[in-house]
Amino acid sequence: MKENLKKIYLITFHRAQSYGAFLQAFALQNCNELKKFNPIYIDYYPKRFRYRSYALEVSGSNIFQKALKFPASFICKTRMHFCIYYYIKKYLKITNKTYYEPSELYKLGNLADIYISGSDQIWDCRYDNIEHVLPYYLNFAKKEKYSYSSSCGEMQYYTNKDDEKYIRIMEELKTYTRITVREKESADDLNLCYPFKAEMMLDPTFLLTNEEWNYYLKAGKKKYKYILVYGLYRNPELKEYAVKLANEKRIKIINICDMFDVIPQAKNIFNVSPFRLLKLIRDAEDVITDSFHGCALSINFKKELHIFMPLTSKVRILNLIKVFNLENRVVKNNILLDSKINYSKVEEILTKERLRSSKYLKNIVGNNINN
Repeated sequence: MKENLKKIYLITFHRAQSYGAFLQAFALQNCNELKKFNPIYIDYYPKRFRYRSYALEVSGSNIFQKALKFPASFICKTRMHFCIYYYIKKYLKITNKTYYEPSELYKLGNLADIYISGSDQIWDCRYDNIEHVLPYYLNFAKKEKYSYSSSCGEMQYYTNKDDEKYIRIMEELKTYTRITVREKESADDLNLCYPFKAEMMLDPTFLLTNEEWNYYLKAGKKKYKYILVYGLYRNPELKEYAVKLANEKRIKIINICDMFDVIPQAKNIFNVSPFRLLKLIRDAEDVITDSFHGCALSINFKKELHIFMPLTSKVRILNLIKVFNLENRVVKNNILLDSKINYSKVEEILTKERLRSSKYLKNIVGNNINN
């Protein structure tokens, strides 16, 4: 007898121009607990992620600086756009139709049995109009609603609970059957507002083991030992640290960057693909990063991790390293870390958290959420 599988719709930032955004979306869709149900991402494509909205943007303190930087910036963003577009089309299962406006999504409200808000900072309302953010709270869905490791960023719901925007968000969250978020601070904050019983859950990239990720990566031996630098915030101290560590270990540096963040002593690689990023992390001796997903993927692949805290959006990295007791991996005063990570202890925590995530997802699809 053929198994009657439930239809599942997912929603996340799969269209964001970000390696981490794609990889977390891919991992949730392909985790063991969900993949047999063939879950589908709703291809919601708000203006902020569209090519014309960001390709023409360039940073700079004046018009002359912007004019000088524009050609290189445009090339990098264009290459990134088509790389992510290719990976979405090849590796993600998405709806046949692309939805550009929130009002278009209401026709999907009854088409699935289960709706799941995925991870990444989809519940952070600081960067877009509230009307364009509410779809990530599944305001259009009429069936069972869940979240898996959705991130609120640094938003504080309880502090702003009387604000009109937050009142609208709370009304949507009350319609969820169960809520899990990526940061413990967000779970604590939500539970002050309303008895959501929200809890923290690991980022989806951890749902796949490093062996499972390896299935999608090219085999082959690395040609030489290297330190991988994956910086998002153009921190000169991070680059200085990388050179210092490379000299200490007498190995090479590979730097994933755009054209404005090169390290003269390194092999600088522009616009890698998401899976090539994974391969570079897998094969590195050490990883130096200020990226949340750079940290998460390095932990999953058991790399010696050196963390530089970004000036903003610190909560997500701080929460991650607290879960795994890796607070000592934050670089201070540019002093080289001399200790090694005890990955046997990390694996104990990761195994426990994976089991908890697995149980949660199995309960969703099994309609047995209270067990």
